[in-house]
Amino acid sequence: QQRERQARLEALFAHILLYLQPYDSRRVLYAFSVLEAVLKTNPREFIEAVSRTSVDTSATAHLNLISNLLARHQEALGGQSFYGKLSSQPPSACPHSLLIELLTYLCLSFLRSYYPCSLRVSHRDILGNRDVQVKSVEVLIRVMTELVSVAKAAEGKNVEFIQGLLQRCRVQEFVLLSLSASMYTSQKRYGLATAAPGGALREEGVLEEHVINLGQDQIWSEHPLQIELLKLLQVLIVLEHHLGQAPEEAEQLPDLPREWRRALNFQQAIRALQYVWPHPLTSQGLLVAAVVKGLQPAYGYGMHPAWVSLVTHSLPYFGRSLGWTVTPFLVQICKNLDELVKQYESESVKLSFRYSEP
Repeated sequence: QQRERQARLEALFAHILLYLQPYDSRRVLYAFSVLEAVLKTNPREFIEAVSRTSVDTSATAHLNLISNLLARHQEALGGQSFYGKLSSQPPSACPHSLLIELLTYLCLSFLRSYYPCSLRVSHRDILGNRDVQVKSVEVLIRVMTELVSVAKAAEGKNVEFIQGLLQRCRVQEFVLLSLSASMYTSQKRYGLATAAPGGALREEGVLEEHVINLGQDQIWSEHPLQIELLKLLQVLIVLEHHLGQAPEEAEQLPDLPREWRRALNFQQAIRALQYVWPHPLTSQGLLVAAVVKGLQPAYGYGMHPAWVSLVTHSLPYFGRSLGWTVTPFLVQICKNLDELVKQYESESVKLSFRYSEP
């Protein structure tokens, strides 16, 4: 059981990227703010433009500069220096050629990037990186919201394009893993805050405890990121609904074998502790586990409105997982109400005893 728990926790943080040196978060926040302003004023025109424009490395010096930056970023992801020597010949094709793919890829990269414990950074750097993570999710929310409008048009080419974008950038997987990792961090901080004086919690030596610098903030420090991730998940659930079934599920099979296969695949996905492609978010065990735990005290009472909003707005899209998700969610709400009643009763008894004293 110890080894299985260790493996689960390591899988939970396997998506995380680590910076090799401090960076100026203010410049990144400014760039994201400009993108967000454009998406606010002209969302449809912007999405159409970046969906039709690709990075051509042979066109201009500016595009060659973009290609060079992408190549350096790929080197950094592999553990090399960002400022190291590159090959003399630029790559003929970028890993994400369309600008909308590039934008989505970069937003997800900033979302899952942290400072390592081995790097000496200030608390301001850690807070700045957290602001960048939140802002990257806010930009993704606006991009995906506009893609929902595109998917509603139900044009075959648009649906295939959006499905390919989500698959190549692994949007749902990284968003869901980022939420789960942030929730684990909140739970651990809650455990440290409620531990008995003098009794330290047992360190289990998982990856994040020795590699990732998560700061020393309170439990609520993760809430801004989690709130935005829940908003993004809500948009992605609606987007998946309008995109329809995955190609693997749309095979020409008789009704009974098709339903049997869907039921079997659903059981495998809903019980898994990692993201299972190509199942929708509502069939992912990671999401169901997060919903079940979201209202528990260890994850902070300040998150309750965001979780209730996600579940209530996603009710029409849960499908097979409706019972798996909503039943334990309602049970936890009842438990919270019982605890609240006990708390009020205890306070009323104390007040009545105080006023009855001579």
